[in-house]
Amino acid sequence: MMSISSLVFDSCRRLALASLVILSACAQQAVSNTSSPSVTDSVARGDTVAVGSDSVADSGKLVHGIVNERGEFAMSDARAMVVADKHEIEVLQRLYAKATDTIGLATPEHVEAGRSIYHRIFADDVEIRTANTGADPLVASGPDAWVDVVYGALKDYTGTQHMIGSQLVDVDGDSGVMESYLNAWHKRVDGSVYYFLGTYISTVERTADGWKIVDMTLRHDSSGIVQTEG
Repeated sequence: MMSISSLVFDSCRRLALASLVILSACAQQAVSNTSSPSVTDSVARGDTVAVGSDSVADSGKLVHGIVNERGEFAMSDARAMVVADKHEIEVLQRLYAKATDTIGLATPEHVEAGRSIYHRIFADDVEIRTANTGADPLVASGPDAWVDVVYGALKDYTGTQHMIGSQLVDVDGDSGVMESYLNAWHKRVDGSVYYFLGTYISTVERTADGWKIVDMTLRHDSSGIVQTEG
């Protein structure tokens, strides 16, 4: 007759075995749902496998990685590089917004601080323009020329805030394209607030100093007055 401790041990063993069977079945089902017919072998060998859908920006592609000896999924070096590149590229447009608001403060110190950021994020020969504004577009060649454009456009406002929203980035080796939504607020001396909704369309390239914007279009999507102080 088995003791109570033996019965408990035997029950735990049976439960553990049942759990392993269930986990194994789930793993096999997950493998069978992938697009590669040789994934089962790949998992066993630790080769590269496709395990799921990528972000909207890369619609239709798969996340690639490896299954290590502990059965854990790890991102491949190539995929990790793409993720890092996309992050660095997105930060360029965020820094642009910071620099633009800094220049808008219109003091010599702030203008130079914004200029420094522009030189960090733009290539020396960057081409920049506005589009869909209903008037002659603003254009500039090089970061310093765009500083002059931004200063002239923002210096008479009492405050501005350029907010970067959704960003979509497509990277192809050492070049890429980024779209960034813009929501910009501009407060006038009379207390009214002018809003500008647009999209930055930026072409980027990898350089010795990191990713840089080499071409940028600011497309106007909508605008108007949303607030007036009484």
